[in-house]
Amino acid sequence: MSSESSEPETNPWGWVIFRTSYTSDSETLWPQAISLLNAWLDDQTRISLRKCGEEEEHEETMAQLQNVLMDDPSLDKASFDQLRLRFAAWLETQDTEDEDGGKNLPLQRFKNFIVVDDLVLQSTKDAPRPDNKQAKAKDKLAPYVKVVAAQHRDGTRLPLRSARSGQDAGQGKLFPGYMKVSILDLRFFWEESFTYDLLDLCPNNFTDEPDWSKRYSLS
Repeated sequence: MSSESSEPETNPWGWVIFRTSYTSDSETLWPQAISLLNAWLDDQTRISLRKCGEEEEHEETMAQLQNVLMDDPSLDKASFDQLRLRFAAWLETQDTEDEDGGKNLPLQRFKNFIVVDDLVLQSTKDAPRPDNKQAKAKDKLAPYVKVVAAQHRDGTRLPLRSARSGQDAGQGKLFPGYMKVSILDLRFFWEESFTYDLLDLCPNNFTDEPDWSKRYSLS
């Protein structure tokens, strides 16, 4: 049975999250992964607000976190293209009561969604939580999710320089339509995706698959 949570009347933030692993282990790992994701979002939101001198808004901001969990066994091992169709169908059901007929949802939910497959679940297994002060930085960065572009055309190439630099030196590697993002980085990624598309944010320094958390590393 699908458990697609409804949107609150406030302005929610968060992602549509697809579960695509239904192994016996996933029955335990899936709720653990969502709990871990929410814990790090809470921690990093507090830090982000503190840097802006707005830490008093932490409780209200977290109250508006509304991840939409797509938990349906028919999605087992679903491809990104299959999930894009499901995502598009979900968007059709959302609020369109704005005066201009637009969707009353944060822009990020139109552009991207998160996929939690078996590899993602394994990365979150035994991963440290924010209150583990003894955990090493690499262990905190290890658990990740896959952020998928809601719309993607095969053959799209990355610019050689990020769109954030205001320069385009040509075309780079083929954009696979998704990238890995460390759970630790998800809050910062949310803030960045207000302005930039996944194509703009995707690093060009990858070998097998792009990893946003390694965007400053050499390939």
